[in-house]
Amino acid sequence: MDIEAIRSVTNVALTPVVAIIALYIAYRQYRVERHKAKIDLFDRRFRVYERALDYIFARREGDEVPGNVDGEFHAAVVEARFLFGRDVCTVLEELRRRGLEITVANAMRRNTPPEEETRYVYTMREHQQWFTGVEPQVSKAFEKYLKLGWLR
Repeated sequence: MDIEAIRSVTNVALTPVVAIIALYIAYRQYRVERHKAKIDLFDRRFRVYERALDYIFARREGDEVPGNVDGEFHAAVVEARFLFGRDVCTVLEELRRRGLEITVANAMRRNTPPEEETRYVYTMREHQQWFTGVEPQVSKAFEKYLKLGWLR
């Protein structure tokens, strides 16, 4: 057997091996990219969850929410429409609605005579009381979207 025949047989034998190795590498890259996309989605969802909790805690503390917390929460509500199902969006919209109720009542309280302030104060306190107990409900709504079991 001459050297050309050996080279030819070797090339024919190695071609499928190289193809199988290339296919395996492509599959592994696909899996890595798929996991990376899932982790990125998780990170975005968790960021929305954190902003919701920050908003809840800020609303519990007082009549006004720092501008950065309020702005980040409202941006998270908009982003949530693309990241979550209707269940989470409904919870976030309720948080926003009740927060706006507090803001409006606080503004009205400041612009009314002292003898009429009471009803606005009661409205504000009612909504703030609601914020003190809503965190478990919010966490439950987010729970199925923030599980890490999908990372297998």
